[in-house]
Amino acid sequence: MKALIVAGEASGDIYGGGLALVLQERIPDLRISGMGGDHMLQSNVEILSHYGSVAVVGVFEVFSKLANLRRAYNQLTRWVDENSPEFAVLIDFPDFNFRLARFLKKKGIKIFYFISPQIWAWRKNRIHFLRNHIELMLSILPFEKSIYDHAGVPSVYVGHPLVEIVQTELRTQKPVTRGNRCMIGLMPGSRDTEVRRHLPVLLGAAGLLRQKMDIDPVLIWAPFLNEKDYEIPKAIPVIKTERYAAMQACDFLFVASGTSTLEVAILGVPFVIVYRVGRLSWQLGRVLVRVPYYGLVNWIAGKEVVPEFIQDRMTPQLLAKEAQAYLQEEARRARLKEQLNSIVDSLGPPGAMDRAADAILERL
Repeated sequence: MKALIVAGEASGDIYGGGLALVLQERIPDLRISGMGGDHMLQSNVEILSHYGSVAVVGVFEVFSKLANLRRAYNQLTRWVDENSPEFAVLIDFPDFNFRLARFLKKKGIKIFYFISPQIWAWRKNRIHFLRNHIELMLSILPFEKSIYDHAGVPSVYVGHPLVEIVQTELRTQKPVTRGNRCMIGLMPGSRDTEVRRHLPVLLGAAGLLRQKMDIDPVLIWAPFLNEKDYEIPKAIPVIKTERYAAMQACDFLFVASGTSTLEVAILGVPFVIVYRVGRLSWQLGRVLVRVPYYGLVNWIAGKEVVPEFIQDRMTPQLLAKEAQAYLQEEARRARLKEQLNSIVDSLGPPGAMDRAADAILERL
């Protein structure tokens, strides 16, 4: 039996790798190919195209990746034509995966969508496309299932895979050695465009904080990005492999909005959410996207539990001031940790990958 799995960013690669392992345990003769990265490669997935060549955020930033996106799409569709897989698992990355879903649907291939697009935040009409093209939506956030049920889209809530992934990987990682000073983690994101916008601001915030407190900043880096391509002070260590151990060792973190905010929440470390896109993308986004929060943890909580510093509010001065306040106010840190624990409890118990695999097998 053959299957296709497609992920277009770092978090999708993690989820795809975990699901691929479970599916191969359940179906011993299963051969999986697709688009992903190191996690899927380590799970015996044949990587036809690496997600690092197509990952991008922003309406206008996508133009810089058009050639790579077209090349990846052609590689995947050619493989499908040559191998006729029994089913496909598409992981988030909607603008690419929706186009691929049209192709797969015409071929009569069953499509399972794992990790819902954020239809609850913007472009809500996409739910009609999903109703007409997919076999089943495997949702990982507690509030999503009712949205799909109401729209007539077959769905199952499996819980969030990160609950298990973070704790499992943390047990295999060596504790990060740290000194007596406060350790401040800088997490600028996993895409090149994100890092280039975020890194100078985060380094500036760490510099300002250093003038007022004894701190040790550390960069927690996306594994596939080459840190030598960026201007990083030699005095700041870069951690690429023991990432969860590094996050847990920190007293405070600046975290780019995305899946990493949930990873940090699961580890229970105080943090703030940061994010910037290009000026044109931001202006267009303000018209298209009307949301109360940008951070996933705040969406789940239904209120701003973690402070958000988005676009013009993402300045070194504001970030340094916020971090100093948290580091100096024990009651504030304790309150945030309690709220983070409540968010994590709502994500369901471990075993999301097993439940997702069960749902797929029931439909095959």
